[in-house]
Amino acid sequence: LSSLRELRLGTNYANNAEVFGFSGTVPASLVNLKLLERLELSQNRFTGTLPPLGELPNLQVLELHANEFTGSVPQDICSLNLEVLTAD
Repeated sequence: LSSLRELRLGTNYANNAEVFGFSGTVPASLVNLKLLERLELSQNRFTGTLPPLGELPNLQVLELHANEFTGSVPQDICSLNLEVLTAD
């Protein structure tokens, strides 16, 4: 997985009685994917705080919207050269 450039886990949440998708916290080991350029976690049921995503120097697209994250956005995200950021 160390050469992974895209991780698309988004759009797994149905806006009706049935809920699909991933839940729990985003694993901190995600920051080991140093070549990652696109991370889509949107429309799931992720909770908790985000790992230090600023440690992903090649990240260009970060989609986090429609989850259940808590806390503030990590400051290290500001160091990234993102082209797309979605969050709510």
